[in-house]
Amino acid sequence: MFLIIVRLLVYQHILLKRMVKELTKNYKQWLWLIPFIAFLLDFFCITYRLSTGIDQEVYQFLHTIQNPVLTQIFKMITFLGSSYCLIGLGIVVAIIQYKKGILYGIHLGLVHIINNMIKAFIKRPRPNPIYHLVKETNYSFPSGHAMASTIAYCMLDDYLQQTSLPYKNIIHIVMYSLIFLICLSRVYLGVHYFSDVLGGFLFSLSYYLFIKYHYLLNPKHNA
Repeated sequence: MFLIIVRLLVYQHILLKRMVKELTKNYKQWLWLIPFIAFLLDFFCITYRLSTGIDQEVYQFLHTIQNPVLTQIFKMITFLGSSYCLIGLGIVVAIIQYKKGILYGIHLGLVHIINNMIKAFIKRPRPNPIYHLVKETNYSFPSGHAMASTIAYCMLDDYLQQTSLPYKNIIHIVMYSLIFLICLSRVYLGVHYFSDVLGGFLFSLSYYLFIKYHYLLNPKHNA
């Protein structure tokens, strides 16, 4: 009996060691869970009104700094996250590299469908329309601009990193700064709360990390 217990403990130790080694080796394949869990926490906070305080504070602060020049700047920034701009960007990518352009379009389309499904399920009202600086009519959570721009510019950044373009670190900064500014523009323009754009960003970041490490970097799919 003693020998059996010892053997079981040794076997358990070996198995655990292999599992830890495998998880450490492939940890990037699980990175998507971090923003996804954060997205669920954001949804939980919205559902139980735990985000109301920070939503109102951010919304009111951005409302107090509004001025005509800043409003025009943010309207231009928010256009960079619109369907028109992102579809046009996809067409340009497809002209340069057809396969990558098609993948871009597929994932952008899937994110758009998922966004509409979540909005229809949660049905969170937008902020008071009298504060809207651009016209929006559908539900608020999660932000469609935040979701679309995150997946679009993350994928675009990936594609540009694979080219011979110089200053790739600067490209990283520009792409992620664009995502941040587009998300910020939606709150500044009065059509979303902070938790809306945070949720949209987190969901698409999770989606992007999943496809990046399970599909885009898989040699079988890039053959």
